[in-house]
Amino acid sequence: MSVSHFIMQGKGGVGKSLVSSILIQYLLKKEHKASGCDTDPVNSSLARYKNLDVKVIDIMEGDDIDPGRFDELIHHIDQSPEEAHIVVDIGASCFVSLCSYLIKYSAFEVLQAQGHTIYIHTVITGGVNLLETMSNLRSLADHFTVPIVVWLNPYFGEIKVGNDGFENFKICHELDDSLRGIIEMPKLGGSLFERDFADMQARSQTFEEAVKCPATHIMSRQRLLMVWRHYQEAIGRIGLVPQND
Repeated sequence: MSVSHFIMQGKGGVGKSLVSSILIQYLLKKEHKASGCDTDPVNSSLARYKNLDVKVIDIMEGDDIDPGRFDELIHHIDQSPEEAHIVVDIGASCFVSLCSYLIKYSAFEVLQAQGHTIYIHTVITGGVNLLETMSNLRSLADHFTVPIVVWLNPYFGEIKVGNDGFENFKICHELDDSLRGIIEMPKLGGSLFERDFADMQARSQTFEEAVKCPATHIMSRQRLLMVWRHYQEAIGRIGLVPQND
């Protein structure tokens, strides 16, 4: 059956849509069927990638989940082609409500009973958002029994407590059974890499689009390829999906 990747983090602006787009690109690169669902009613960032197959399902009605739209999301996943991967970008504004509904209706368990595989992906950031993103990771681990993939985003600062990096955090050891893998996002701050990457994101381009774009200068192309290789190697190391190449 299908594999669903739920990108979930209650803190906004930490890179969930970026993670979603990179994961879809990686899956397509490895010749898997891959599509996305954008549930963010405020900022449908994933849906802006026009060359990625993204379905917009606004699951909110005001400040709460619309049960009918929630059912549509779960039905869409259940009806996805065999061996397809569905990447679901969950907006920060619906994080709490969606978690409540997933728990209330045992939605993950329902999908698993149908033979679907579920992963939760969450983003941890450094700086002032570290404690909040860590708290949301703890909440996900406490309420769900599916494997969790942690993406470490250093854009806002180093992900450290004292001299300890994430792998030495207490929570990392406590989540040992449910932690499927850790993906370190590259630190691009204050560099030409950051400029080229930011330009690509501003245009909502995939790596392939940006590299092939005639307006992309040769060295910008090289830097983007280096970043893309980093992501491919980082995702590949955790063995998240079979390698078709």
